[in-house]
Amino acid sequence: MTATVAGIHLGLDTHANRPAANTVPDGSLYSCSTHNLLYKSNYAGNSWATWGNIAAGAAGTVYVSNGTVPSWGYTPLHGARAYNNANLSRNSGDFGTMLTFNTNRYDSDSIHSTSSNTDRLTIPTGMGGLWRVGASVEFASNATGIRYLYILCNGVAIVSDVRGAVNGDVTRLSCSTEWEPTAGQYFQALAVQTSGGALNILSSTSYSPEFWASLAGA
Repeated sequence: MTATVAGIHLGLDTHANRPAANTVPDGSLYSCSTHNLLYKSNYAGNSWATWGNIAAGAAGTVYVSNGTVPSWGYTPLHGARAYNNANLSRNSGDFGTMLTFNTNRYDSDSIHSTSSNTDRLTIPTGMGGLWRVGASVEFASNATGIRYLYILCNGVAIVSDVRGAVNGDVTRLSCSTEWEPTAGQYFQALAVQTSGGALNILSSTSYSPEFWASLAGA
């Protein structure tokens, strides 16, 4: 019976110093500085197969794997940004109605749905970690009361922007933070006004209402 041994990484050396494949554990990796290649050993066949290219990549690239062969490339974006292309009316003092978003600017991993739970950015399976999240809104002109913008994670506020209404112009609010949700948890955005009557959150190109989140690190 032949024992199966997990491979090891033998480090960086010249091609001339590469050992025989049947003298190292099967599946071992050898970084060849002569050819800028990464070789993988086949113990039974006493052979080395090219497994990847370790030549320097372009500026700003990193060495990543597609699940089969590693190569130089850019770290994939995991995130979403959504907006609403229509005005949203809010009654004065309504702290219970979350913002909804009917269009995605981008969505890498089905983080936001435009058909169900449209108020949520949901953390996908396997992507719990540090996330950057932000929102921005623009209230119609009204000089009375206070304007609030909150970001929540699973119903708990984690950051806010609160300011008095602008006299004679729209009132804009924006806030962002970093948070560590687990997979399945979700972010929401809540915008509130206390003008004494109904007031619109205006649909404003690239600004209002907008909601975004991206994975910063596992």
